[in-house]
Amino acid sequence: MSSIEQFDSLSEPKIIPNKRWPEVPQKKMAQEPERATLSNGADVGAVFRTWGRRIITVSLYIVSCLAIVGSLPALIVIAAVTDVARRSRWIGVRFITLLAFYFCCEVAGIAMSFLLWLAKVLTRASAERFLDWNFSLQQWWTGSLFRAGRLLFSIIVELEGGDGLGDGPFIVFIRHVSLGDTLLPWTILSRLYGLRLRYVLKSQLLWDPCLDIVGNRLPNCFVRRGAGDEMATSAVRRLMDGLCEKDGVLIYFMSTGRGSTTGLDNRSSGDVA
Repeated sequence: MSSIEQFDSLSEPKIIPNKRWPEVPQKKMAQEPERATLSNGADVGAVFRTWGRRIITVSLYIVSCLAIVGSLPALIVIAAVTDVARRSRWIGVRFITLLAFYFCCEVAGIAMSFLLWLAKVLTRASAERFLDWNFSLQQWWTGSLFRAGRLLFSIIVELEGGDGLGDGPFIVFIRHVSLGDTLLPWTILSRLYGLRLRYVLKSQLLWDPCLDIVGNRLPNCFVRRGAGDEMATSAVRRLMDGLCEKDGVLIYFMSTGRGSTTGLDNRSSGDVA
């Protein structure tokens, strides 16, 4: 049994370059009506919805970050007074601090995602290299949030049985019971073992701009909650294409509330597996 403290003493993992990132085919279902498409085959309606959503979320997150950081001293004082009155061991202060840090990470992630796109255009980097850059950005973003949360809330994570991981590819089912455990796969499986994970995520997470922008550049799948249809199942199946020994597909199989967090029902999850 080893404490998560050992992770901080480790250098960043040697990520094995993945030469087989799959190109997700733009297939049309036979039963779907004809749709207007761009020259690259993208659905015009989907493009407008995506960029419309990003204009809203990026603007909101930037404004929220400026508002929270600008009012942070006052918020800390209010939280401290409340914590003293409730004798809550500074829970409010720590929460406000983590919230401000989260929005700062979001804005920084948005800026870096734009810089990565700009570098790709200017240097004419290959699609594979661009994916590697975004994978590294994902690692920085999740690792920063995890370390901040662990420091502020004095969280201790212990790892058991990690020595027998072996070679993949892997299908990972993680029990999702809190917000904190969503960062464990990125922090442990990817950072410690160098795995490139492809995620099945609920579509509501697209309202987080970093997950929306970088998550859609990487081979992930966003599905609607409870959408156990053939299109959702096929999209998850396509994540299995081109997996290497250091790759894996991760599904949050349990739920924090009603229904499956992935949006797939039990039948569809079984079909995919």
